[in-house]
Order: sequence, then structure tokens, then C-alpha cells
Amino acid sequence: MAQRQEDIAMKILISIFAVSAFLNFAQARGGGGGFEIGVHGGMLTTNQKDMDTLKNRANTREGGISTGDLGTAFEFAASAGYRFSGTIYEMLLRPTYMFHTEEGTDNSGAKFEYGVTGFTIFPIFRFFPLESDILKLFFQIGIGFGHANGHIQEDTFDIEFSGNDLGYLVGLGIEICFTDFHCMSLEGNVRQLSFDRVLADKVSGTPGGAPIGISQATVGQEVEMDGRDMFVTMSGFQALLGYVMHF
Repeated sequence: MAQRQEDIAMKILISIFAVSAFLNFAQARGGGGGFEIGVHGGMLTTNQKDMDTLKNRANTREGGISTGDLGTAFEFAASAGYRFSGTIYEMLLRPTYMFHTEEGTDNSGAKFEYGVTGFTIFPIFRFFPLESDILKLFFQIGIGFGHANGHIQEDTFDIEFSGNDLGYLVGLGIEICFTDFHCMSLEGNVRQLSFDRVLADKVSGTPGGAPIGISQATVGQEVEMDGRDMFVTMSGFQALLGYVMHF
């Protein structure tokens, strides 16, 4: 985990240096000011390692289940921002919604489902180091809040849990404008937003036996596996395609 955070921090520094390298050129151009709104959709490549471990243990315990590993999540976003006139700077507010679920059955038809959904709200500071009337290149940095809801069902055992935390992102992208008002955007971000502690909101049934899955499942307390807090994440590489309207 520490190595991963160091890698992300290095990406942030590289982006800042890249912005600085283009700063004189960008300030000379200085874009027009105004508001924008946008809608975006895409994917988040993330790693729900603890939930995949629980799924694999259930697969061994039950003699085979059809549930797959949690892979790429889907994410939808909206945005509202303001570009400061005569500068390269823009401020955005972006809420997002993520969902990430796999479900299947065992040989007897019992349901096995694992999933995480959640939302984020990120203020984002954006730079435009290079731009023309048609094409705009931008870098961005954001710090924000995330809330995750998780669900695990293993036959008659069912648990819902949730957690909150702060995170950050760094990324770059382009806008391709067809008119002064209508543009398409494509961006890639690295987001760090993990939940080392989630609380059980609803529990029914009893966790399965050996190889053990959830080791603590009590409403209002931390959800644990192997005697430690279960790890849930909304971190990863985010790719978004969107429509932006300037006015």
C-alpha cells in the first residue's frame, strides 16, 4: 500500500512539473472565462482484493460457485465549473457514482453475490497549458470525499456495510470543441480513495465455515476478515468520456 501511494504521489509531482514547463506559453494565450456543465461515463480499474479472497474461499468451501472476480467498475459523473477569464485556471465540482458487482450461484442454486457501490464529491483544480479554438489540453488535481456501500451474500448469510473517507486524484485530458459551446472530453485520472474500516449496517445469517470468510459481522461494528478490518476501495485508474457545454 505504501509503495502504491508513493507511485501516485510521484504522478502528482510529474503533472505539476509538466504544468510548470508550459506555464509561460499558456499564460500568453489565456482563455476566455465562463461557466460549464458536463456529463461523463467510463470505467475504473480497481482491486477489491479482500472481497475477491472471500469469493475464492466460498468457491473452495462450496465446491465451486459461478461468481466471478470483481474486475473493472463502471462510473458516471456530472460536473460544473468556472473558467477564470484571461487565465489558464478552472475550478470544477464533480460528483460521481460507481458500481461494481458480481453475482452467481453454487451447484444447488444458492446465491453468492459480492459488490461495492459508492459516490464521491471532488473539487478539482484544472490547468490548460495548451489550447486552441478546437483542442484543449488540461491537467487536474482534486481532493475530495467518498462514501462506499458494500454487500456480500453467501447462501443464507447476508451483510451490508458502509464507510467514508477522503481521497485525492491527479489526471490529464483533452477537450475537442465543435462550437464555442459544445465539446467532447476524454480524460484519465489516478484516484486514491480506500476504506480501511467499514461498519456493518445490516446482517442476517451466519458466515460460512472453513476456509473462513467474514470473521466479525455485528451491526454497528467493523466488518472483519482474518481478525482484521476488511479492506474496500474506490482507488484505481479512471477513464471518462463526456459531453461539456460552455456558456
